[in-house]
Amino acid sequence: MITMRLSTIFASVGAVLLDFDGPVCTTFAGYPSPQITDQMRRTLANTYPDALDRCRHRYPLHALAELGDLPQQVHDDLERIIQRGELRAAESATATPGAAGFLSACRAARLPVVIVTNNYEAAVVRYLARTRLTEYVAAVVARDTTDSALMKPHPHLVQRAMEQVAVAAEKCVLVGDSDTDIQAAVDAGTLSIGYANKPGKAEQFTALGANSIVTDMSELTAAVQQAQDAVRPS
Repeated sequence: MITMRLSTIFASVGAVLLDFDGPVCTTFAGYPSPQITDQMRRTLANTYPDALDRCRHRYPLHALAELGDLPQQVHDDLERIIQRGELRAAESATATPGAAGFLSACRAARLPVVIVTNNYEAAVVRYLARTRLTEYVAAVVARDTTDSALMKPHPHLVQRAMEQVAVAAEKCVLVGDSDTDIQAAVDAGTLSIGYANKPGKAEQFTALGANSIVTDMSELTAAVQQAQDAVRPS
């Protein structure tokens, strides 16, 4: 795979698809996610103990994905637990350095940003309102609360996001910090930028087919501004 210059990517796209937890904020900075998965396990123990052995992950959305097919009522009970936890977490989530600057740069460049996330829509909206970022986001495309199988890495959410802004896949770039983001982008046909905020992620994202890698969100801000400078009349 040939990696692309960031400024080249932003000069060629018409929309940014931005993951939430990681690139925008640390969702569970003030409300540890294991508290949610502990509640999930207690519920399973009472309602569907056969699935307890599959609920191992400490991050609730990963735990939900690992559980796979469940009776609808059990799924809905777990979904409500996660929703309540995410809404609470949104009140204490901490901003990712450089995220607000990137959103501001995209707005200045008239580049619409769609949040594409496996998180709960109402929690994302609450965080954006609390941090006064709502006006910088064109739309929020979040998980289907009735069907966890459609979460990323499934391309469903990326496809919905493209529909929101009516921009073709090859004219969109997805920015994400997990392998599920990059895989969803590849499968949906968009460009992708891996936000490697932990050791080892850069190599992982490159292997999955990411078009470029950053370790700081401010790199994206600079790239958007460079792309704009390149087309601005001298």
